[in-house]
Amino acid sequence: MAPQPEGVRAYLEDAAGYAAEAAAACTRCMLCVAGCVSYRSLRDPRFSPPERLRLALRVLRGEVRDWRRALPLYACSMCRACTVLCPFRIEVWRVVHAARVRLAVEGRGPPSLAALAECVERGGHSFTDDPEQPRRLLLEAARKAGVGVDEPADYLYVPSAFETTPMYVGKLVNVLRALRRAGVSVTVSPRALDLGGNAAVDAARPDVGVKQFQRAVEVAEEVGARRLLTAVCGADLKAAMFGEEYFGLKREASRLTHVYQVLRGRVRCDGCRLHASCFVSRFTGLRPPLEAPWTRDRPPYTLCCGGGGGVNFAREPEIAELRRRIYAWRARALPPGRVVTACIKCYVSMSTGLLYAGRRDVRLELVTDVLASG
Repeated sequence: MAPQPEGVRAYLEDAAGYAAEAAAACTRCMLCVAGCVSYRSLRDPRFSPPERLRLALRVLRGEVRDWRRALPLYACSMCRACTVLCPFRIEVWRVVHAARVRLAVEGRGPPSLAALAECVERGGHSFTDDPEQPRRLLLEAARKAGVGVDEPADYLYVPSAFETTPMYVGKLVNVLRALRRAGVSVTVSPRALDLGGNAAVDAARPDVGVKQFQRAVEVAEEVGARRLLTAVCGADLKAAMFGEEYFGLKREASRLTHVYQVLRGRVRCDGCRLHASCFVSRFTGLRPPLEAPWTRDRPPYTLCCGGGGGVNFAREPEIAELRRRIYAWRARALPPGRVVTACIKCYVSMSTGLLYAGRRDVRLELVTDVLASG
């Protein structure tokens, strides 16, 4: 095995041991497939959680050493729905992620995901190694929302990388406006453009993602912010988890919170349906501050947008075709009318899926859009 970055070796060793136990425990009862977005959309046994588990174990053992032979691992959104349904609560996503980490650190993962990690390492942003444009967009958004820059505050808001792109910067303005309307003391910094979750989880480089997270903590301390605040993205929270468990950043991880933990109360949204992200529905159990019924699947386990785990970011044709099919299937399952989602990554993947599916009868919004408009 190639030399591994600090913290990664322990993570892979733990995962390999857990994977062997989990594969032995799995009875292939197939209860899990009812909640798996990629299996339900692709209907290919290779993409079922039990087969993914066994494939990931082979990667961790060094028996599979090329991402093309491990393609089902790159269609997993790591939403954890299969764990909810599994009688043994097997954490398939952890094993899948660890297998992808091994391929990534050995330089055998998809090049597009490697490029994402390189952008974070060089420029502090998931989508570019030149942070000048994201910085300008962040400063303009802060000006429009009336939020200070590099000022002492209770919270330093670190945006999703999507929010500092020209297409989605309006979403950042609305997040900041919603926080101001709620009376939250918040600041932003052009030195904290990305919290590292995309690198740690989607690109399977937890070492790169944790370094980015640590940089954001240092910026918060320098500007006088007590805590870090992030959008609702499970990847960013997992980056903090990796930092705490494998990189000795327990104190730093304890300083992270997300917008729905500080936005109090409830806003009524007539005619809305709330689509929960994997993070909101499964990792915290928190409900966004919106009074609206939730969307329902049949069966009602698959609340995932289908876009996590690198499905959003990989550009290789083999993965892009899987993404198209997964997104279109998810979009066809949405009810007509006004659908509100809690997560910017969900918003991006579901918007793309609506285009793939030709759905013009769905109006998709973010919770913070509704909150900002009152």
